[in-house]
Amino acid sequence: MKVVYQSSPKSTQPAVDKGQQIKYAQAKRTGYKLRWYLLLAMVIAPALLVIWFMSKPLLFISAPGLITTEPMPIRTPLSGNIQTLEVKVGQPVKQGQTLISISQAANQAVIADLEQRRHQLDTLNSEEEQAVIAQLQKKVDVAREGLKKQGKLLKDFNKYMEQKLIPVSDTIATVRYYTEAEMDLEQARADLLSELQKQKIEKYTGPLAKLKAEYDLELTKLKAQANQLNIRSPDNARVTQVEVQKGEYVGADTTLMWLQGRSAPVVIAYLDPKYLDYVHLGQQASIILPNGDKFTAEIKEPTELVSKLPKQLSGPFDGEQAVMKVILTPSEPLKVNIEGMPVKVEFDYLWLADLKNKLAKSPTTSL
Repeated sequence: MKVVYQSSPKSTQPAVDKGQQIKYAQAKRTGYKLRWYLLLAMVIAPALLVIWFMSKPLLFISAPGLITTEPMPIRTPLSGNIQTLEVKVGQPVKQGQTLISISQAANQAVIADLEQRRHQLDTLNSEEEQAVIAQLQKKVDVAREGLKKQGKLLKDFNKYMEQKLIPVSDTIATVRYYTEAEMDLEQARADLLSELQKQKIEKYTGPLAKLKAEYDLELTKLKAQANQLNIRSPDNARVTQVEVQKGEYVGADTTLMWLQGRSAPVVIAYLDPKYLDYVHLGQQASIILPNGDKFTAEIKEPTELVSKLPKQLSGPFDGEQAVMKVILTPSEPLKVNIEGMPVKVEFDYLWLADLKNKLAKSPTTSL
């Protein structure tokens, strides 16, 4: 059995009751709507954030980076006192130019002492050797003079013997004396040559030669150390900071100054090696500063692999992991140039970059 209910006149005319017009106040539903929208936003917002963070890696490749001119620290290999400062902040320097001279009083004193000893050995040895040579040369001269006299005497005796004025025995004796004089001269010459040879051998292998060699080796080491204390520029650069002053004592491996490695700052990003396809020359990226400002940069230098992140970008648990060091050149001069400022570098996926390029190249139509 079908039951049918009669509709009330109120269903068609809710503002009329028994023929009388009833004026109702307007519904106050705005506050309820706002509360409902707020509640809905609170429910949906976390889900949207989760979706965004999950989809962002699929849309962008993000990497930490920093703005730098790649400054070069100049350190001292040895301790000492700053003797001279040859440059000042902002000054351009050339490769091999002396930047700072450091002195070591003890080192200089040892060098002076060794040089004095070395000179004394040379002087002493030279005087003694020359005296011996002079004595032997005098002996040769005497023997030569004696031979000359004996030769003259022998010539006279031969003449007298031909005239039969002297016996033959006297001539034979004169010949024997002449021969002895020749032998004396040859012996004197042999002694001179032997002494010269002996001195030559002593010069290279004798005790004095060994002592000289020890002094020379020690002097070479000390002078090499002293030369290291003349700190020179490794390349053409500009002085950005000087951290010492004249007369100051510095220890070994102390940073003396900083040189600007590049004429203009670049952005260095550290990218995971799995994104190898995104580091080719000409690749562009978006650089996001800490305040949210953005600018574009382009890869214009080859990428290299490094063993770890810089200290200012690495966390306490990052450890050593291989990353790609990507150098990007800003497309326009930077308004902010703070050395070592951390930035965020974003690369577009290849498909997204292709899509942007197509949209940029597609002609616009006007309605």
